[in-house]
Formats: sequence, C-alpha cells, structure tokens
Amino acid sequence: MIALQKSATEKVRRVAKGEAGQLRIGYISSACSNFLPDLVRQHSVSHPNVQVTLLDLTVHGQQQAFKNNDIDIALTSPISDAAQPMELKTELIYNDEFVLVLPQDHHLTKVPSIALIVLRDSPFIVFKREEAVGLYEQTLNAFKAAGVTPLISSQPRSMQTLLVEVGAGLGIGIAPHCIKRLVSNTCAFVKINDVSVSIPLVAQYKHSPMNPTVSSFVNLLAERKSEIQRLVSPQ
Repeated sequence: MIALQKSATEKVRRVAKGEAGQLRIGYISSACSNFLPDLVRQHSVSHPNVQVTLLDLTVHGQQQAFKNNDIDIALTSPISDAAQPMELKTELIYNDEFVLVLPQDHHLTKVPSIALIVLRDSPFIVFKREEAVGLYEQTLNAFKAAGVTPLISSQPRSMQTLLVEVGAGLGIGIAPHCIKRLVSNTCAFVKINDVSVSIPLVAQYKHSPMNPTVSSFVNLLAERKSEIQRLVSPQ
C-alpha cells in the first residue's frame, strides 16, 4: 500500500512538472516539416514519459481543435486580433516569404526571380481563404503591392493540392517559400522580386492556466529558435 501511494505521488509530481502526461501538437506540415521531427525527438529524449501526438491541421482546423480541447499547442499562421481567443498566447517562430509556383514546363522556370506583375494575366491558384484567413489576406496584400488584380482560378484546401493543380497546368501558384519542402516533381519555385510580405509562423497555446507539458515544449522552442530560423531561411 505504501509503495502504491509513493508511486501515485511520484506520478502526480511528474505531471505537475511536465515530466509526464500528454502533449498534442497541431502543425502546418509545409511550414514545420524540416524542424519539427528533430524538435519532438529532442523533447522526447528529455521527457520520455510525455506522450506526444502530432496533428497535421490547417489554421482553421487548429482553431477548431483548440475549441474542442483536442490540441495543447499549435504551430500556425496568426489570425486577426478580433478572431483570436483571449486565452491563447502567440509567439513568433520565424518569418517566411512568398514564392511563385510554376509548372515545370513554364518558360520562366529558369529565371532567378520574377516580378509578379509580369504574370498579371495568368490564372492564379491560392490557398483557400476559409482554411487560413490570415495567409489569404497576406496573399491579396502581395498582389496589391505589385499592382495586380488577380484572376483566382482555384483555392485548394491543402498546399499539396496546390502543387498538383499547378503541375497539371491549371494556373500559377503563389504560396509561402516553405511549400518547396513538399513533394513535387512537376513544379518549379521562383522568387518574387517586386513584393516583400512577411509570413509569420507562430506558436499558440493556452497560458492561463499553463499546461506543464506545453511549458517545457515552449521553452525548447525558445532555445532552438535561432537554429530553426537559420534552417528555414529562404535565402
């Protein structure tokens, strides 16, 4: 009986310190694929009794997951202050930039950069507004900065679908640079030289009360932030 009481007390202590329990992370695969695996692996080494669950979700899906208490932390694009739940804290991880996504046989795939206005008469494929309102608004800001009124031919719900549609010749894509990390042998990615719009990736989590397992992961993110920024740099 004493041994069971000690075991139960130790379990409670571990959970309270974030050394045991669960950590459910919602993430955007294109934005996180080249740093999240190593980050989770490092966290698991130092916190072997924390069960980590990774959920590939759009921004909209992450916000719904927070409402349903299905995730503890999101690696996501920020939403407007008006739509932001008060209990969520937001911390910047890194800033991305837009690139043009061209079909592999497009005549401009070999140039180092393109002015967006050069392609003003092309049909454009952009990520669906309802899945990431902030990204959609940033995309429109990029067109506005270039003096382009876009003909938007498609709004896919996933970045992988965007690549498939561009590869099929259905339009020109505009997306964050991180899309290059997804699998595609039918698309080329070219820098845009007449607009500069930062696309932040942030960590969002409930901080009142603060989940101890989230706290340990947030601390690891802070420690690795400079390394992550170097790793994902578009330059």
